[in-house]
Amino acid sequence: MTPRVNCDIICVLMEQGKLQSFLTVAGQTLESFVRSLDSEVKTQTEDHNSQEHQFVLALAGTITNIAAVTSGRNFLSSEAHILLDTLVKLLELMKPGVFPKLKVLMLMALYNVSISVKGLKYIIENPGLMPLIWTLLNDGDWEVCLHSLRLLQSVLLEEEVLLPLGSSLLDPDLQARVSQLTSSVKPSLRQAAQQTLEDLQALQQ
Repeated sequence: MTPRVNCDIICVLMEQGKLQSFLTVAGQTLESFVRSLDSEVKTQTEDHNSQEHQFVLALAGTITNIAAVTSGRNFLSSEAHILLDTLVKLLELMKPGVFPKLKVLMLMALYNVSISVKGLKYIIENPGLMPLIWTLLNDGDWEVCLHSLRLLQSVLLEEEVLLPLGSSLLDPDLQARVSQLTSSVKPSLRQAAQQTLEDLQALQQ
């Protein structure tokens, strides 16, 4: 689905007053799915190819795409706080290394929302955000680490939101973990980690 098509769909849903309903159902569906997963089952590759898994990925992908266009991002930032809280909560619930594709899509959605200053300000009000980023930076999947770094970078680049986070961004353990990721064999992860490390170090100057 291209951004242009997405924008058209979002505009129609907003005009018809149906976007909020869709996002509510989407959030409830994702939460039900994550809570129903058994930790032993969800690590099996074949389950990730099931219709249920593919449906959930498509649903999360739609939310991510909505957040990728300005009108959708603005709507999420203003009218879909419950969904944003749900995404953070579900990422907290999912164990390291489990269903990384779903984690990546939810992280991408949060990152897209964070492009809006209003959206970013709301996200950082969630007390679980920084502990979540720390946890996901230690996830076994490199793409989860990458998109966690990108969300952290978004936080670091906006001066207006730095003060509320305060000491959590100056935590030496956070900097140490990001520093470890600069040695990753994955070029994109290594580059993102290096950029994030420089941003963290700049805060201490």
